[in-house]
Amino acid sequence: RKQQLLPHAGSFLLGPPTVVDGRLFVLSETDAAISLLQLDPETGRTLWSQQLFGPASPVRQEALRRVSADAPVLVGGLLICPSTSGLVAAVDYEQRQIVWTWRYETRVSRPRLNPALIAHVQIPMSLGNLSRPDRWQESAAMTAAGRLVIAPADSDEVFCVDAVTGEQLWSEARRSGQYIAAVDAERVVIVERNGLRALSLDTGVTLWETTLNARLVSGRGVRAGSIYHLPVRLAMAPEAADAAGATD
Repeated sequence: RKQQLLPHAGSFLLGPPTVVDGRLFVLSETDAAISLLQLDPETGRTLWSQQLFGPASPVRQEALRRVSADAPVLVGGLLICPSTSGLVAAVDYEQRQIVWTWRYETRVSRPRLNPALIAHVQIPMSLGNLSRPDRWQESAAMTAAGRLVIAPADSDEVFCVDAVTGEQLWSEARRSGQYIAAVDAERVVIVERNGLRALSLDTGVTLWETTLNARLVSGRGVRAGSIYHLPVRLAMAPEAADAAGATD
């Protein structure tokens, strides 16, 4: 009896699908090549695909890319495709073609190997970049006013890119940033280890920042209008927190 392979057998889906007018788009890596796929929503089979780029190392060797949950982001008629591999691409999904690509410096350390040997040698997965506490904990990409704001998990910066042209407008150091909380037409709000910081969407300069008194961020927050609800925990013993006024 002939065994029937399931759709995408042998591929690694880099994140959840993005829904656009009932159509499903997802990023997939097969044989060290990252592609944008359109899937049939009923069967999951590929309707068409566009190869985007080949990362320096396959996903089986990079734990960070396996957990970054990269998904296409819709901006106008373009799907912006992050990859946690130092590259981002924009695809016109109606014309089925790449409009622009943008490269940034990645902090992922990779062994120096002969590419001809990679397919034939079993190389252990690197966990070093995944276990680093001083990195973006969420590989976020958000949009506002025609700008793409992205904090790649494999970078120590937050970037703002023109979503139409792919031109980098500004970048700022991560500092102790954990993830991007929200983006609107004026500001980019970043959750840091023990506080929040707002950057100007136009220039990237700091507009304001606040520190959580004797508290640390303990999870993903939720935006409700102009209010951001952020889960926190005490950073010290209750007695010391009382003395510092952190439990008020």
